[in-house]
Amino acid sequence: MSAIFHVITSLDSGGAERMLTRVVLNSVAELGDKKQIVISLRDFGVYGEELSRNGVEVFSLNLHRGNRLSALCKLYKIFKKYTPVIVMTWLYHADLIGTIFSIIFGVKHLFWNVRCSNINFSKYSKLTWLTVRVLSYFSSIPTAIIVNSKVGKREHAKLGYKPKEWIYIPNGFDVDEFSPDATLRQQVREDLGVEESVVVGIIARTDPQKDYNTFLKASALLVKKDKSIKFLLVGKGTDELRIPDELKENVMCLGARRDVASLLQAMDVFVLSSAYGEGFPNVLGEAMAVGVPCITTDVGDAAELVQGIGEIVEPQKAEMLSSTIGRLLEEGKGGLLRRAILGRERIVGNYTVGKITRKYLEVYSSNLES
Repeated sequence: MSAIFHVITSLDSGGAERMLTRVVLNSVAELGDKKQIVISLRDFGVYGEELSRNGVEVFSLNLHRGNRLSALCKLYKIFKKYTPVIVMTWLYHADLIGTIFSIIFGVKHLFWNVRCSNINFSKYSKLTWLTVRVLSYFSSIPTAIIVNSKVGKREHAKLGYKPKEWIYIPNGFDVDEFSPDATLRQQVREDLGVEESVVVGIIARTDPQKDYNTFLKASALLVKKDKSIKFLLVGKGTDELRIPDELKENVMCLGARRDVASLLQAMDVFVLSSAYGEGFPNVLGEAMAVGVPCITTDVGDAAELVQGIGEIVEPQKAEMLSSTIGRLLEEGKGGLLRRAILGRERIVGNYTVGKITRKYLEVYSSNLES
């Protein structure tokens, strides 16, 4: 049986993890007897559970728990048992380890999946920086490098990446799961106790890249003008954020949640406040699919995604972000509804998970035949 391996750093919550899961689950029927194996270098995670529940074989190596030798031995055995014809790696550390094992086992077709753009390496470990330097040196080894953003391609070329071929495949979205639902909106807002409030939301883990500091500063400026606005913070670590005293009555921090599609329904405006590093932000497309007007910093391909529909601000500019949110809310229900309709139309017309999965299937088929 022909096997396609997907090797990823983790299967916990995150954009790359979510996209891998969508691609794998939506391509099972098309691939027939070609088995897909998903390997997480770290945890089984929430997406490992979802994949496994849907019949996909998933392995987690727990490489981060001090058992490096046993984890690598396990990976060796997996490669030996299934002898993959295609290996697709997702994220830097998986790119490196997947490449080493692909060389050892003579895998004919190796693809790296680059999911970010201009990472600020000073915010992360020296190992991450070193990994990227090594990858840039060996970037001609893969059959091709897949990028989910045009900015990501440009930034990695600056880092020294010189692949045989770049393949651009943006993110795709389940427009049935992520769709406007007035009844659900009312229910979620009642559950959160914000039935009569204007709700500004953000969904992101508490990582320096996501820049909650700027979001909270902008929120504080807004509250000085309108104490009725509520701010909904969703994502790993948000329930542990230190919220300024002047915001404590206005901010709801929900932590990591799996019901993102439902929580988006409660929002009147969605904000992506990232400072750097984004490629093609999943959550921005999900918000647009649900029909939530969006404001984004100019990171990765975010500006291109919302151009002419949402609002774009410079990263790390709290006053600009605050005033932009205020202006958007002043448009009232009619203005917000127009943006909501146009946003969903853009996602449905260009970025459905079916369309994006077909692009991956084209990559598979052209290489399985060669």
